Amino acid sequence: MRLLADECVAGRLIRYLRQSGLDIESVAESMAGLTDEAVLARSLETGRVLLTEDYDFAQLIFRFRRKAVGVIVISPSLSGKPADEIAAHISMRIKRHEGGFAGMLTVFEPDRTRQRKFPG
Repeated sequence: MRLLADECVAGRLIRYLRQSGLDIESVAESMAGLTDEAVLARSLETGRVLLTEDYDFAQLIFRFRRKAVGVIVISPSLSGKPADEIAAHISMRIKRHEGGFAGMLTVFEPDRTRQRKFPG
């Protein structure tokens, strides 16, 4: 799975996810300061699913009809846990649903995964 981690995703979490075998490009490491629209454009250019903690991307896709490969939102309810636990949680869910994120808004919560298809 190829992911683009939004700037709001902690570097420590990204490192743990990489250690679990995920291919992650980080906005904070190479493109800091991009607007949300530019982050979505980068996701499309590179064919990467966006990993974020920012629900604003849902509004861009559903209200303003912006295009994206796929978006995974890490729920704020996971935020208080240690980065290694969050990474294990995310990695397990991504590997379980491999290929099931394109054209979808996915929200990872502590006890469930919610998905909604992109419009049109």
